[in-house]
Amino acid sequence: MKFSCFKRDFIGAPIRRALLALQKGDAASVKACEINYRSDEKFWVISSKSEVTVSFSLQFDNPTDRALARVFLLEFVDSKRHCRNPPSIMYHDKKFPDQVVAKFPSADKIKYSNGVISFSKFV
Repeated sequence: MKFSCFKRDFIGAPIRRALLALQKGDAASVKACEINYRSDEKFWVISSKSEVTVSFSLQFDNPTDRALARVFLLEFVDSKRHCRNPPSIMYHDKKFPDQVVAKFPSADKIKYSNGVISFSKFV
């Protein structure tokens, strides 16, 4: 149990650091980073003056899992219409997020089965 909590905290540290800096109004000072959290998946944390964006690559090997994940991810777009003040969630299934490519030019060279999902937190 302690090891799994350590792994969670260690992998999540860049996100926590960026969000704490955003809360203090100093998010622009946090350097963008790319984290390999599984053998075939990564996530990117990118900060600017007024927002932090975390983008996760999505890779499913099983065709059924791919189809179910696609339906689920497309529902994020629909669910924004039914919620008041929803979080900023973008699903990039065809084109890689421009923010990630600007900071990490080689990121869009790898294709993921279900693309990338991005969550943004604004001040």
